[in-house]
Amino acid sequence: MRLADETAEYLRNLIDNAREPPIRILAVLGVERSPTCGVKYTPVGMGAKKRYVEKRGVFIELLIRSLRKMDLRIPAIGVDLEKPEELPRIIEKVMKD
Repeated sequence: MRLADETAEYLRNLIDNAREPPIRILAVLGVERSPTCGVKYTPVGMGAKKRYVEKRGVFIELLIRSLRKMDLRIPAIGVDLEKPEELPRIIEKVMKD
């Protein structure tokens, strides 16, 4: 929890203290299927019983909560390392939103 709070505070300070040019944080990137940084999918179980469920990783969940407490609405976007060719499309979409 402390790391998520510190990260959110750091991002808030970046935004608040940037002068020229101002800083706008477009998104937080997480790694899909990571138990800590998954945005949409995280593993449950171990070994042959491991499967992926639709759930945020522990750190991403806590970070989103901390950002909301600071009234920061920064979306979390999951990156699939098994499909790196999708990353440019994801980044392009975030920049347009």
